[in-house]
Amino acid sequence: MLKTYKSPEEQGRIYYALAVMFAQQAQQHLPKVAEYCEQALKRPLGTLEKIQMYIYWGDALWMKYSAAPAEELVPVRTQIVSLYLNGFKLVLDHQTTDDAGRPPLVTVYHYFGPSDAEYAEATRRNEMQMKARREWDLQHRLILFHPRLVEHIVSVYTRKPHDEAELKKLADEILQNPAGVKEILKRYQEVLSAK
Repeated sequence: MLKTYKSPEEQGRIYYALAVMFAQQAQQHLPKVAEYCEQALKRPLGTLEKIQMYIYWGDALWMKYSAAPAEELVPVRTQIVSLYLNGFKLVLDHQTTDDAGRPPLVTVYHYFGPSDAEYAEATRRNEMQMKARREWDLQHRLILFHPRLVEHIVSVYTRKPHDEAELKKLADEILQNPAGVKEILKRYQEVLSAK
């Protein structure tokens, strides 16, 4: 397929689809998931697709090392969390609300009349409704990704040996968002306190 579909957008969609497919059975295909996520992220993708690729890639590495001894985990911990942080940065950069509310209505319209003006107005109204629905869908999915990524980031660093300073430095460098860093560190402290 990659020989047939050569545009960066088409190849991005192909690598994305392969990554999603292999991620469904990630335990048996960890190197493939990582490879396809990396290739997909080198090509044009939508915001949600990029976030998903960072999550799958991070998950593939985390699955490989989550039960490993500390001396094996620590050298790759920053790589794993960097992937999650890059996904979280996209969430923070694009999320505009904490509550998307109900999805906006998209009406079905049928045109039976001869008036071009009526048809143009019905088409314009439908396009506006579809745009609002796509924006709602984006915000809704970003809201769902938000806590998931925070938990992924925190779960890696709450494995011993703990290193809050390293986590803060990494989050500061990648996110460049003090509120996002504060949120991660707060959750990190909550999880450690509960252990």
